[in-house]
Amino acid sequence: MNRNLAAGDRAVPSLGNGGSLKQHGTHRLARRNLGSHLISLQYLRAFAAIIVVGTHTRLAQTELGSAGVDIFFVVSGFVMIMVGERAESPLAFLASRALRIVPLYWYVTLVQGIVDQVSLRHLGLSMAFWPHIDAQGWGLPVVIQGWTLVFEIFFYFIVSASLFAPAKFRVGGLCIALASLVLAGRILPPSNHVIQVYTSPLLLEFLAGVLLCQVWKRGWLPKGQGALISLCLGIGLLLAQVSLPVPVAWRVILWGVPAILIVAALLGLEAGTRLPLWPWLSAIGDASYAIYLTHGILVFELGLPRLVAGLPASIAIAILVLASIAAGLVVNKFVERPMAAWSKRQIQAVCNKPFVKSLK
Repeated sequence: MNRNLAAGDRAVPSLGNGGSLKQHGTHRLARRNLGSHLISLQYLRAFAAIIVVGTHTRLAQTELGSAGVDIFFVVSGFVMIMVGERAESPLAFLASRALRIVPLYWYVTLVQGIVDQVSLRHLGLSMAFWPHIDAQGWGLPVVIQGWTLVFEIFFYFIVSASLFAPAKFRVGGLCIALASLVLAGRILPPSNHVIQVYTSPLLLEFLAGVLLCQVWKRGWLPKGQGALISLCLGIGLLLAQVSLPVPVAWRVILWGVPAILIVAALLGLEAGTRLPLWPWLSAIGDASYAIYLTHGILVFELGLPRLVAGLPASIAIAILVLASIAAGLVVNKFVERPMAAWSKRQIQAVCNKPFVKSLK
């Protein structure tokens, strides 16, 4: 795969839905969501996936779309608190996350590994979500954008560890753990790539999502004008950097803070019942994981950019983004969901075996 795909992302790894809710007015939104999802989160996922794909076309002349990853991280911090609250155990939490993340990622990684003819070591470490340096000196997995999943999986393990604590201490313990890891990386800057990743300031974006969830539960997020101001401020702060390179050293500030403002704004707008219902955008959000993982193969391996060569950049970007969305929707329906369902059945079959039941 073309290494330019992650030009906006690669510097980072080299540096390294709800439980019981209080009856605040905020949770009128629970009656407005599509299915079991907060529509604001689905919209955020859709927006993040679209701008990441747009940047990865290499036609946008800006790396700003890579900030979609920062939005994903904040959203993940928010959502994992909700998922953890209803998990029966730490192991059940990890199993639910594995069913969501692993099948499609392994499938795409195997396909990409065959196409790129990567080494077994690189393939194995990539499939294990383990931070490593490949033969070319890149700190990236076989599926380049999978570097974000290295952070996600690490965060999941921290969340699962917090579930061993009494409920009233979980969020506090999780916040302390994340902050401590980042602080340790700043006080004693590690030279080992694995430790660089696991003490990255990007963990603070997950922490921000965790704290946002607590604010949201209490109905403290700004609604109405306050939410609109937060949204405009977040987008404005990002657009002010449109001509700047990736802020490697200060990413968590320059991209993370706007991401927090945007996520808070959408949640606030939904809480204030001011968020319109757009099922098509929610569908893109549902398929955002498939779009995110597969767009590289579509954009680079299938030679689609050659078909739009000569077109104005804005039109070419729109075509590539729409094609990536369409492909992601197809993969989500006919590959991702069936694979996840099949994996779930296999796990349930194993858990129902008498020997396994006797271990419980």
